[in-house]
Amino acid sequence: MDPQQIVELGKLLKNNGDKILNSEFALILSGSILRALNDSFTLIVDSLECGDAKNFQVLKTINSKSSAFRDLQLISDSVQKTPQLCMVHCPHEEYFQGNIGIKKFRAGLTTVLV
Repeated sequence: MDPQQIVELGKLLKNNGDKILNSEFALILSGSILRALNDSFTLIVDSLECGDAKNFQVLKTINSKSSAFRDLQLISDSVQKTPQLCMVHCPHEEYFQGNIGIKKFRAGLTTVLV
């Protein structure tokens, strides 16, 4: 995922994350962003820890001065606590045939496909 997109999503979560975590709003992501986030999370989460959605994943310690890595950690923490996810298909996105993993999201997640 483009580091600038990570920083922008991190900024949005810093400003509005409490509303998402309190279920005032759903976290709305496109399928392509969700796939890109899953790929990016492999940089900070041990692959052995990814299997159990009921447990909070502890992130690898990353001594990076990059704001993108810090924001990616914030995003990872946020998606593990997000109670509502809405996945949308944007018309400009390329068609994707296959599975999109959401196991990093909360076990009791309410998912809406639009």
